[in-house]
Amino acid sequence: MTEPLLSVRDLTVRYDDAAPVVDGLSFDLFPGEALAMVGESGSGKSQTWLAALGLLDAGARADGSVFYRGRNLLTLARGRLDALRGSDIALIFQDPMTALNPSMRLGSQLTEAPRRHRGLPASEARRRAADMLTLVGVPDAGQRLNAYPHELSGGLRQRAAFAMALLCEPKILIADEPTTALDATVQAQIIRLLADLRRRFSLTLAIVTHDLGVVAGLCERMLVMYAGREMESGPVEAVFAAPRHPYTAGLLASTPRIDRARPGVKLPMIPGAPPEPGETPADSCPFAPRCSKRIDVCTRQRPRPETIAPGRRVACHLHAGHGDTGHSGAAGAPPAAPDSTRRAWR
Repeated sequence: MTEPLLSVRDLTVRYDDAAPVVDGLSFDLFPGEALAMVGESGSGKSQTWLAALGLLDAGARADGSVFYRGRNLLTLARGRLDALRGSDIALIFQDPMTALNPSMRLGSQLTEAPRRHRGLPASEARRRAADMLTLVGVPDAGQRLNAYPHELSGGLRQRAAFAMALLCEPKILIADEPTTALDATVQAQIIRLLADLRRRFSLTLAIVTHDLGVVAGLCERMLVMYAGREMESGPVEAVFAAPRHPYTAGLLASTPRIDRARPGVKLPMIPGAPPEPGETPADSCPFAPRCSKRIDVCTRQRPRPETIAPGRRVACHLHAGHGDTGHSGAAGAPPAAPDSTRRAWR
């Protein structure tokens, strides 16, 4: 079996000793794969990666371990962590509007990493930056290096963020909501670009997203998070065709799909809203207040992720002999074949 490139074990993130925003999360990232982290805002997706890279705000504390090639990133000395960030592991921050420094020209921002991590002289770093901008589809790359971020469209800013992250050819690329604030046409272009870059640079991808179309079009495996915990994980095709957690089933059913649109039929929705940290008891299922399938044990005992099939886990008491285990892919619809389900979401 392939060894994971990065292993997260029992990761917990707290702010000022309050209730955790990431609560005992464990998962692996394997070489060459694309892993999607899915869930509503506040589920802890971005906090997971900020903790792994030592980028949490002041007052935050991360416990557990994040191992990359035998080194625990949570305990690594600052100098060694700085050597990895941007070199071995690169992060594209959420929202292309704010991912770039508005007060610096593009050239200054893109040449910093290759000069620092690869020791390139300024002229060579600038040439590489222009080449990378061209590669990701930015026209007139040499001239764009003299521009400020506000002089670029949202799509070009996102491409520039990709170029900046890839200049040192990292092993792992983390993209936090890479299609946020972009129109549908540009979103499709960005997805195709990510797929092409992944092949070209043999990247291992971690995608944080709300967009299940991105998951279907780009990723092989997905991790569904809620209130800082893992709800379900497994191959994208299998999870989309037959979600096993009520939360996953709700997310899939409440996302518009043209192949299931019917005149006059309202889109299903998950009632309520995600809890604030500490709002639900630590010894219960955090999704219980919103779950139509909850049973008595859900409010008394925290479900732990359990393996239900090769490569698939679910944290739900319904899969521990307490109740019915069947969930359809969308309201009342029988599970479709994995391949056809995935194509429908693209």
